[in-house]
Amino acid sequence: MLLIESFVDRHYGLAVIFITPLTIFIAEYGSTMPVPPVAGDVIHTRMIDTALGCVIGLSGGLAIHSTRLRVPLRRLENWLLLRFSE
Repeated sequence: MLLIESFVDRHYGLAVIFITPLTIFIAEYGSTMPVPPVAGDVIHTRMIDTALGCVIGLSGGLAIHSTRLRVPLRRLENWLLLRFSE
C-alpha cells in the first residue's frame, strides 16, 4: 500500500496497475461471505467481468463513431425522446 501511495504522487498511470488488483482483493475478501473465495476464482471472475466491460465499451464507441449507424440511432433517439417526454 505504501508503494501505491508513493506512485500516485509521481506516476498515476503506474499506480493504477497496482491499485486495481488491490481494490479487487479488498472488495472480495472484505465481504461478509462465510468462506473467502480462492484467489484463482476471484482473478478468473474479474477477468471475465473486465473482458465483458471492454466488449460493451468498444461496441458503444463503435456505434457512436460509425457514420452508417449515426442516422438510424439518431432517429431512434428522437423517437424515444418524443414518445416518453409526453
